[in-house]
Amino acid sequence: MPIQVKCSCGKSLAVPDKYAGKRIKCPGCESALTVPAQAAAAKPATISVKCKCGKTLGVKPDLAGKKVKCPTCQAVLAIPAAGAVRATASGSQAKPAPKAKAELDDLSGDMGLDDIEPGSGNAFDDLGGGLDSLLDEVNFKASEGPRCPECRTELTEDAVLCVKCGYNLQTGKKLKTVKVEKAKKSKLLGPPTAAAKSQGTDRPKIDPSTLPSAVKNLCLTLKIFGGLVIANLLAVIAMTLPMLLAVMSNPQGGMAEKYGFAAGFFVVYGLIGGFAYLYFKVANMVAGGDSSGRLLAIIFGVISLPLGAILLFFAFSKETKEYCKA
Repeated sequence: MPIQVKCSCGKSLAVPDKYAGKRIKCPGCESALTVPAQAAAAKPATISVKCKCGKTLGVKPDLAGKKVKCPTCQAVLAIPAAGAVRATASGSQAKPAPKAKAELDDLSGDMGLDDIEPGSGNAFDDLGGGLDSLLDEVNFKASEGPRCPECRTELTEDAVLCVKCGYNLQTGKKLKTVKVEKAKKSKLLGPPTAAAKSQGTDRPKIDPSTLPSAVKNLCLTLKIFGGLVIANLLAVIAMTLPMLLAVMSNPQGGMAEKYGFAAGFFVVYGLIGGFAYLYFKVANMVAGGDSSGRLLAIIFGVISLPLGAILLFFAFSKETKEYCKA
């Protein structure tokens, strides 16, 4: 019983069973073919369709001339007419790969071309319902356009690049993306500038000449008050330091009492110094347009009355209210 062999060029051959397990040459394209040991071992012929996303599909010949949808990228593929075994997504037939001439010459001695009977081409059409079930399972139906194989976003027919994920349909590669983080806006001193970033800080220097008049005066007054607190701190240190040294040098006092006395003095120094620091901090906050800085300036003005009335005057001005909205 002849063994049916299907060549990649589409030609069906009926080979005598005496050549089972041997290699022959196709009379059509001269490609090397291996005759299966048994007729049942021959593989059914399918139409091979390659999608532009790189997926290769084996489609039943019954679907020749129809359209299917790629299960990977959902692109619509046109199945070539019957007889084309390998086709690309555009419908062009793929030529069989040529073999080396020396290899084909070695095969010519195995059998003569006269021993091969042209087949009917119908021996491998009995595929059953397996392929149809597969097509139904992956929902092979026409869609309005192709999809990106990477993120499955719908694309136009002439699309080359997916704008969502950067996948290049021609090269099959994704473009490298660089994540650019937006610089954080400082609530204290506004958005960072290029000069500030080059210096390793996200806060730009405030130009006092660009501040509104009321805001400039409020910041200046806060700094003056901070300077007065520092002056008071120096005066307190000058008055209490001799007393502290005398206590520490008294041989009659205990060590615990001496260190406790000294710790009390340093706590007072720290509180006064911290209060002075807050004045300068609030001045920078107001210069940056921070509403919290304006609120603290009002609190300091109330605490510092009657001199604090100057702070309250500038803090409640219309210019300062408009400037410190953020």
